[in-house]
Amino acid sequence: MRRALFWCASSAVALLGVGACSSATDTLPVASAGAPGQSGGAGQSGAGGASSLPSGGRSSGGTAAITAGATGVAGSPSTGGTGPLASCKYTDDVSFCSCMGWDCGGKTLDDSTGAPHTVYCGTCTGGEYCQNATDVGYGKCGGKNPLLYDWQRQKIGMLVAMGENDNTDVNYGYAENIHDDRGYTVGIVGFCTGTGDFIEVAQCYNTLKPGNVLAKYWGHRDASGKAIDGLVYYEDQFLATGVNQGDTSKIDSLAAGSSFVADCATAGNDPEYRACQNTMADAFYMATALRYATAKGLQGALTIGFIYDTELNFGDGDESSAPGTKTVIARADADYGANMPTDFTGKPWEESKWLGYLIKERTIVMSKDDTWNSDMDQNATWEAARRLHTAPSNNPESATDLSMTYDIVSKYKAGSSSAGTPCWPTGLSDTTDSQSSIYLVATDKSVSATDQTKWTATSDSGGDNYVACPSNPTP
Repeated sequence: MRRALFWCASSAVALLGVGACSSATDTLPVASAGAPGQSGGAGQSGAGGASSLPSGGRSSGGTAAITAGATGVAGSPSTGGTGPLASCKYTDDVSFCSCMGWDCGGKTLDDSTGAPHTVYCGTCTGGEYCQNATDVGYGKCGGKNPLLYDWQRQKIGMLVAMGENDNTDVNYGYAENIHDDRGYTVGIVGFCTGTGDFIEVAQCYNTLKPGNVLAKYWGHRDASGKAIDGLVYYEDQFLATGVNQGDTSKIDSLAAGSSFVADCATAGNDPEYRACQNTMADAFYMATALRYATAKGLQGALTIGFIYDTELNFGDGDESSAPGTKTVIARADADYGANMPTDFTGKPWEESKWLGYLIKERTIVMSKDDTWNSDMDQNATWEAARRLHTAPSNNPESATDLSMTYDIVSKYKAGSSSAGTPCWPTGLSDTTDSQSSIYLVATDKSVSATDQTKWTATSDSGGDNYVACPSNPTP
């Protein structure tokens, strides 16, 4: 079982984190746009958010002011406070989020008086998703999510888990201090106690279930409002300095006969806690993936799932020499050429062609890194699924299927020729041979052959032998 690298999103800025393998065995991997407790959506397997480029981590240079939502107005960072200054005064989460024009996700910032607050604004229902304002993690529900069914989100989560944790589990109950200077890494996308994002999950959980098993770790403030322990202490320190907080002693001091890790394992069985992880994973990662999908008219669950997985792996923007999802997408656009459709709606073959370039460009990036090149085969899993269900041409377009209704297996190589022709025989800077397990992700349609609301994702062993990559129908 390999150790994966994850992106810890921040409520103010995005930061890299490192995750670890988990032994959780839940089978509902990803966040739902539906009500609390519903499965599906943007979840990351194992210990934490997206695999980051293993360059030692990219920390924030500080907390920039944000532009607020519909009715909020950005202020300058508060002097002596913990984060950006909002134009609204805090009295409670509901009224504050309404004033800021947000109804999904959450954020930590100073209100108009300079007092710090972590707020939870809600989750999206009715097929909408959390459309970010100018920063990830919060926004306004809207749009139309092309991922209509839980089984689609479940399969995406399982594919993510294959690549990141060498399993197909969802790890709601995971928590570990992996000593990466980000505190505890927690849950399905590696929310971190030292980078400003786990506290958003905790606030959601406190809202949905006051007095929950993790509530004692919230922490306390003195009479002047200064945080003295718990999650709020590290949140204030992170936002004030822009530096990841690796220490956990002020969380551990509140354990009261238990431990943070053990209590997270207990909370992992609670539907409200799962719902909060789902909601925040949606707001941090799936929202951005769906923004790209909407802009391009992308409809395939396979396409959306891979963009989401890339957001988890790379983040969105570039950091130093490490390209983010935005750059990888731009490279795929350039590969496609000047005749690329401005709208892929109704063009699944053309969408598949573009997706092929996207997967290749991400693999090229990974092949150039001495640590990440051992994880390139996760890309071959997505690529083989694309190739196997893409017609030889765009006549007719309908012969190409990116729906993910079919079985997907992780038995292909990215660059190594050890099992036959790899998916990318040329163009990669490295052809390291991964020794990951082989998994099969399927769709159980036994309850109904036609009603997809009754379908569920399943997983099993995919056998012992890697095989040659299928030929590319969109060369």
